Amino acid sequence: MTVIELMNVLREADKNHQWAFTRTQLKELFQNEKHDNFTKSLARHVKSGVLDKVAHGIYVNPTAKSTPYNKLEALIPFLRVEQINVVTAETVLSRWSVISQMMFDYVVVMTTGSSKKFDTQYGVIEFIHTKQDIDQLKVNSFYNERCNLYTASVKQAYKDLKSLNRNLDLVDQGELAEAISEQNKKH
Repeated sequence: MTVIELMNVLREADKNHQWAFTRTQLKELFQNEKHDNFTKSLARHVKSGVLDKVAHGIYVNPTAKSTPYNKLEALIPFLRVEQINVVTAETVLSRWSVISQMMFDYVVVMTTGSSKKFDTQYGVIEFIHTKQDIDQLKVNSFYNERCNLYTASVKQAYKDLKSLNRNLDLVDQGELAEAISEQNKKH
């Protein structure tokens, strides 16, 4: 895989709004490349800055025009490909000013996959395994089709915060009630 071949592939993918890739996706784009050559090429292109490696097996086109505003959350479906993932707890409560901490570079995600923390160049994604009913997770969430991701309602995010035994002292109960009421009016 030459730099020109890779840049052409990245340019075409960007036109189709693809800015991030799993290693498997890249390998499919360069099927004729032998395994060792592919691995060496990837390392070379990361070192030269043509690709950014943001997590184990996840690569990003640093010049993509289709890069989403919230890169950290947009990586979630790439890290847990075949799982149900719901942004929740402190992340949602922070957005609604229910807690005073601003969570710009840390995302809490309930997942049907395994628990794990990923440190990326954009921040940290904390996946927490849940045994909650999948349909219930979806009902108490909002689906963002653009990034293939669910976000918990304020009420569900607070329930998740409690069930995870996280710090409830951060929660402003008045702001919580107001946020739940406001969200109920919108939906």
